Amino acid sequence: MEKVKLALNIALMIEMIRAAGYSDDEMIAALKKGDHRRFEEIGEGIPDWETLIQYAKENWDKTEAAIRHGYEITFLTFGALRSLLRIKFNLLQEEDYQMAEKHLENVKLTAKDLESLKSVIAKNWTIVETGYDTEKELKIVRIELTHQP
Repeated sequence: MEKVKLALNIALMIEMIRAAGYSDDEMIAALKKGDHRRFEEIGEGIPDWETLIQYAKENWDKTEAAIRHGYEITFLTFGALRSLLRIKFNLLQEEDYQMAEKHLENVKLTAKDLESLKSVIAKNWTIVETGYDTEKELKIVRIELTHQP
């Protein structure tokens, strides 16, 4: 099954809902009802939850498949990549990784989180494993900007 391709804003809203503790079934039920009020306390008012509700309504099969089976983000900028790392993996720049001109360095992830990142990251980025933290059992990677459109 080919992964659903999602725009960044939709993917980040799904990850914000997950980070708030919603299960896939709870998220799907709320989206099916069109109940954006359930998500209002998430994201400190930044996302437009009505956008997600409308997107889900117009693209139900795609939305449900993305939630249940995963997705791939169509394109990521540096800022969007940092947002994804913060929302999905709770990683912060300078604290958990360093930013260079065309890559992020010393990103430390569990093997499971690394596989998750590899599955969603846009094709304009490449993940290179550079080491392993044996004490914390974390893989160390560099995330490189592969190409720009």
